Amino acid sequence: MAKLKLSKNVGALLTILLMITALAACSEKDLYDSGDDDGQKPATDQYFGFETTIARSLYVNYGVPGYKALIEVYAENPIEFVNGNRIKKENVNALFKAYTDDNCTFDGDMPIPSDLNEVYLYTSYLGLPECVELSIIDGKASFDLPALQQESTEETKALTRATTSGSTSPYVVDETKAIYSLCKWSKYGKIHEKGYMAIDLTVNSNGEYIAALLNRLQAKIGKAGNKKDNTKYLSNESQTNISISQKAADGSDIKGATIDLVFLNERAGYQNTFGYYYYKTGTTPDIATLPKYIIFPNVSIGGDDPYNSYGNNSFNKAPLTLGCKVHLKFFGEGYDQAGSETFLPGYTIGWFLISNGFHDHKEVDVNKPIYYSNQSFNKGESRCMTLFDQKTQTIVIGFEDGDPGSHDSSYEDVLFYVDATPIKSIIDPESPNVPSIGDEEIVFPNITMTKNGTIAFEDLWPSQGDYDMNDLVLTYQSTITFDKDNKAIKTEDIFTPINNGAGVDNAFGYQLDGVSATNLKSVSIERPTWASTPSANIGMYDVELGQRYAVFRLFDSTKDGFTGKDRVYKGGNFKITIEYNRDDYNSVDKSKLVAPYNPFIMPTSASRKEVHLPKKSPTSLADMSLFGKYDDKSVPEKGLYYVSSTNYPFAIDIPTMEYKVPAERERIDVVYPKFNNWVATQGAEDADWYK
Repeated sequence: MAKLKLSKNVGALLTILLMITALAACSEKDLYDSGDDDGQKPATDQYFGFETTIARSLYVNYGVPGYKALIEVYAENPIEFVNGNRIKKENVNALFKAYTDDNCTFDGDMPIPSDLNEVYLYTSYLGLPECVELSIIDGKASFDLPALQQESTEETKALTRATTSGSTSPYVVDETKAIYSLCKWSKYGKIHEKGYMAIDLTVNSNGEYIAALLNRLQAKIGKAGNKKDNTKYLSNESQTNISISQKAADGSDIKGATIDLVFLNERAGYQNTFGYYYYKTGTTPDIATLPKYIIFPNVSIGGDDPYNSYGNNSFNKAPLTLGCKVHLKFFGEGYDQAGSETFLPGYTIGWFLISNGFHDHKEVDVNKPIYYSNQSFNKGESRCMTLFDQKTQTIVIGFEDGDPGSHDSSYEDVLFYVDATPIKSIIDPESPNVPSIGDEEIVFPNITMTKNGTIAFEDLWPSQGDYDMNDLVLTYQSTITFDKDNKAIKTEDIFTPINNGAGVDNAFGYQLDGVSATNLKSVSIERPTWASTPSANIGMYDVELGQRYAVFRLFDSTKDGFTGKDRVYKGGNFKITIEYNRDDYNSVDKSKLVAPYNPFIMPTSASRKEVHLPKKSPTSLADMSLFGKYDDKSVPEKGLYYVSSTNYPFAIDIPTMEYKVPAERERIDVVYPKFNNWVATQGAEDADWYK
């Protein structure tokens, strides 16, 4: 009986072991196994690529013909407010940068971390929305300003505010302070009075695109940015205010002039209110009783907080955009006549700004500080800069809104230009000198962009390994320099081995997919003292011979770089500097040079066995006979490589240099518990598993 009892126990034990084996088999079952036994592999697009960085589509259209701008993409809002001033943070790194085409449009891919669902589109170029939050939907982020302006669903009926009265312009805002308005507005300060405002992207009768004026202006004063100093262009009322002359410089009589104000840009931390006043030239009016007329109740454009979210439509609520044009009105000498668009000669027009005057999405607070273009109204302080554009004969004026002693020196919180018909009515060669905008050279500087990360390999391919992802681990820091046409000028890459957990010796290199040796101008490779320079099969520019694309072998032995039982790294890094040809036939678009490119390891004991990232192609010299063996499910005839029958990759790229390397035989999903769900959902969930 004792023997029978023992047999039953053995049987039960065997049953349990069989169950455990079955469960283990299930756990190692092909992630993409549909349950069929016909041996058919799934479609190539069904294999998970284990990408932690994904090329998302980016479409940007600012709708400004003839204008080129640099765009930048961030994971967080790069703008902050300090003492009411808009400041670009200095400690945030752009995920992506590119120039638009000559019509201010970009349509291409941006490689960004796969866990991001929203990004911030930033540009420092004048006249454009500075920072816009974009949602990534179906793998694409889009910003189409002309379409947004066309499809606006904002109500079109102007609302009569309780503080505004009258049935015709000028409307009373606060009679005790002599503040009136040329217009009525709806919520957010949007102006909907028919014929009051138009968008004009050409400059006066010259017919030139406004983009050309912006380019010249930027060449003169620079793009928007921190610590910008335009104090050398500060002006007094004799330079900033617009005087309609009795006679033109050619001696002809001036009978009257129409005055247009055209909005260019705002970079304010406040929602300001802006307007004008006029008085007889040569007199000193009492500003307290002088009528003042609001032109824009809220000088805000999309991309300026709180109108910086494209996804939830807050961008669409901003009242202004580049080129908003308003005809100023003349109400007679006694300020009591019906408005006329013709100003009589002998009058001067000045400007005022109510600092942070617009609030509660609807009202103008006339009790906020008011600053004027006449210095005497500001206790002697100048609040404006003035420039004269020689080509279009227009006057560009910038206004500062900050509190005395705390504002910056950009004088670009409100930026506009003034146009007159006839233009000779306001241009006086004998007037005080105003700095000119001439034919300054338009410079589009070369731009750098940096990407950091970690790459980790398993070296037993095509068999599955222990998936501790530590056989060879390297960090990388890659900086690309590109020009205004988004063509690569130079890449500077630093690779640093940080762990060698392999049982075999490995070589390391990388391939520049789509880039051949003919695209290279020069190559410089600096190696640590422990690393010998590979010599076999190496040709010009340190490129491996016999390859379709440029392949660089950085070292042929990891064992040379690690010492002792604990495999302590000897130190040093590999710095590779590549300059690229820039002629029409051999230039390289920067989109082809996304770090870490196509890295791979080669076990030195095998004949050209290469281990690459999932879905990356092998080099031309790789041993193709290994594909499809053991746990590898590559389909070379369909261009699919380095995918496996398990839930684990043979190599992985991680967009951080803070990757915690698993200990020997400690699986990656043990160190990073979110890893399995990320894989099971093919990246839809827990895409930040490595953080």
